[in-house]
Amino acid sequence: MKLGMQNLKGLISRRYNSTVSRNIQPSANRCLNQLKSYDYSSYILSAYIPEPVRNHFIAIKALNVELSKIYPNNSNDQVKSKLGFTSNEMKLKIWKDSIVKVFQDRPVNEPITLLLKDCVNQEFNLTIEPFEIIFNSKQVFLDQGSFKSIDDICSYGEGYYSQFNYLIQNLLLSNDLSPSTILLTQSNQEIQKLIVEILAHLGQSQSLLSTILTIKFYAQNSNKVYLPNDLLINQDLSQESILRYFQNHKDVDHNFDKKLQNIIYEMSVTANDHFLSSKYKLDQLKLEIAKSLSSTDVDQLILRKSKFWKNGIPDCLFLPFMVSIPINDYLIQLEKYDFNILNKKLKNYNWKLIWNSYRFYQKRSI
Repeated sequence: MKLGMQNLKGLISRRYNSTVSRNIQPSANRCLNQLKSYDYSSYILSAYIPEPVRNHFIAIKALNVELSKIYPNNSNDQVKSKLGFTSNEMKLKIWKDSIVKVFQDRPVNEPITLLLKDCVNQEFNLTIEPFEIIFNSKQVFLDQGSFKSIDDICSYGEGYYSQFNYLIQNLLLSNDLSPSTILLTQSNQEIQKLIVEILAHLGQSQSLLSTILTIKFYAQNSNKVYLPNDLLINQDLSQESILRYFQNHKDVDHNFDKKLQNIIYEMSVTANDHFLSSKYKLDQLKLEIAKSLSSTDVDQLILRKSKFWKNGIPDCLFLPFMVSIPINDYLIQLEKYDFNILNKKLKNYNWKLIWNSYRFYQKRSI
């Protein structure tokens, strides 16, 4: 896939009519608009996904957007007292049942599920197991109400964000899309292992940064604090003090800013450690691929196709790693503003995302 900056901008604004039927097209448009509004980085990165599965990528990312809208709120207990279950449990069950029906050949008439059913019908590589782990992880998140430690946030990241990463990777490793790369991975277990480890580390980093990004939102809308309890204790901060600050109460600890800054620093260090681990393992992956290509018994199909791989890595392996771009950007901004999330100059978006995505795509770096 050859992309210039001008072509990339055209892809982003296009409606992708060539890949779907008229019945599916409105669903694709709706999901794409969701990404544009709620997950701009995925909206940008969708332009790099091969056209045959681009709309399926968009659907998977749109599901993440929908699940992110399911969060603890004060009305849940009132609903449970009347019906025996919370509104969140009901919403999550509806989505879980809808995804199950995709694989039972009886999809719900809803944009995301229609696109995913189209993916299954075309026999691209999509399985139900990662979805099941995602739903289970989301239910645990809703039930527990807080995280005991940074390790707990990372575990949640593996069960939630990493699973979305695996879904995208599996989708791109479909027989009709990447037969040469499938042969490559099947012939080298170390390559398989490194791919999984890179996506796992990125998912854990995503989870930590998402927790930082949503502190204010959850405090104001859910009366919840998801900062690690052990770090709160170490800084002598209570969940109540976090809530009072973000709910605009004025009687807070005069050292509140510095204490919160220290907690964000600790979380950012761990997020950066996972990010650096993914970079290191990407370097290992490049070496392992080169080693396979130099083997005397390498398949001729792999050799022929490898001539078109940028910097020795095929698109279908590298594209899922591009979730690292917004991760890297936010880590840089956190450091720039001394991990002070109360600084109004700190932004959670990247106006350079189009350029950075193109640059890292060409360089095959994260």
